[in-house]
Amino acid sequence: MTRIVCVGGGPAGLYFSIVMKLGHSDTTVAVLERHPVGVTYGWGVVFWDDFLASLHRSDPRTAQAVRDEAHVWRGQEVWLPGERVVYLGGHGYSISRARLLEILTSRAVELGVDVRFECPVTGSELLQGADLVVAADGVNSAIRESRRQAFGTSASLGRNKYIWLGTDRVFRAFTFAFEQTRAGPIWFHAYPSAQDISTLIAECPPQTWEGLGFAALAQDESAALLKEIFATHLHDHRLLCQATEFATRSAWLNFRHICNDRWYDGDTVLLGDAAHTTHFSVGAGTLLAVEDAIELGCCLSSQRADLEAAVTEFDRRRRLELRTRQAAALRSMEWFERLEIPGDRDAVRFGFELWTRRDDHAVWRRALHYLTQYRAIRHVRSGLASARRKVRFHHWFSDNALR
Repeated sequence: MTRIVCVGGGPAGLYFSIVMKLGHSDTTVAVLERHPVGVTYGWGVVFWDDFLASLHRSDPRTAQAVRDEAHVWRGQEVWLPGERVVYLGGHGYSISRARLLEILTSRAVELGVDVRFECPVTGSELLQGADLVVAADGVNSAIRESRRQAFGTSASLGRNKYIWLGTDRVFRAFTFAFEQTRAGPIWFHAYPSAQDISTLIAECPPQTWEGLGFAALAQDESAALLKEIFATHLHDHRLLCQATEFATRSAWLNFRHICNDRWYDGDTVLLGDAAHTTHFSVGAGTLLAVEDAIELGCCLSSQRADLEAAVTEFDRRRRLELRTRQAAALRSMEWFERLEIPGDRDAVRFGFELWTRRDDHAVWRRALHYLTQYRAIRHVRSGLASARRKVRFHHWFSDNALR
């Protein structure tokens, strides 16, 4: 294989190009991105240790760069009406999506990848002569949509409405905040994503969305109303909109669940959101895109003389893995679709149900959750997690590991 074209300059396409050039420096890899340099939709992405582990195994230098730019959030908090706060454990990371793409683009170019911006693939001429076409062009993939029958594409919409915004209030923990309005419940998911900026995703059932009049509001008008609704939580901080093609209309979305019966057709293979989507409430999209990229690179390396065998093996491995991941993400989405804001006595139980919404739980997890409501226990738990993280980082990012 001598020439690969990746359509889409998101994490999936860029990281696949990095993996391929690291393993096969003689292979020509081009990444075609329709947007200009630095233009992306979305504020920040969230990830956990498994994401850094995947990066480190395949390219320690990229892992180091991402780790250096990432914000660490410690714990999760559930804010309920009446100034009730429920504490969840855990820690994670977040990074500006724009900064993540800068890191990946820089590394790809350093390795010799031909990254082209403002390069929409409107015809087949840019793909001619490619031994492999990687469709990493996102949830609305034009390549996938033009061959839905071949890929066996199915799509469905979630019930709730949501909108991606930024805020200049910096959240130190991953925060869920709930409010009860005259039209019904509404809430946000928020986390730090850049210096002095947090990502804030507001979500609500359709009856709340309709009852509050969001259907008739432009993006900035929706942000203004949300600022009023969440005034208790924002403390006079701003809600920020992005200047995108969505700016002149509502910008509220329904989650689009994408599945495909097969991820390849001839010399074309799907990657990332083009192949599968997982609800934003589980924060797995970027991790799964990177894992796709790594797995496809491994399959191409092991079956370098046989493209069909390589993409067939990739399809078998990743679709099997994603079946479980997508099922868990759907459980999370459905939990939010049927939630009711609890009364005073049920707040801690509500927090536990939120924490365990994706899977069954062991008895010890319930006990740990109730203990976590005590400040001293939270302090000990956070300290142990921090110590484990430092030991892990010392092992991953030692000088020897980066040579």
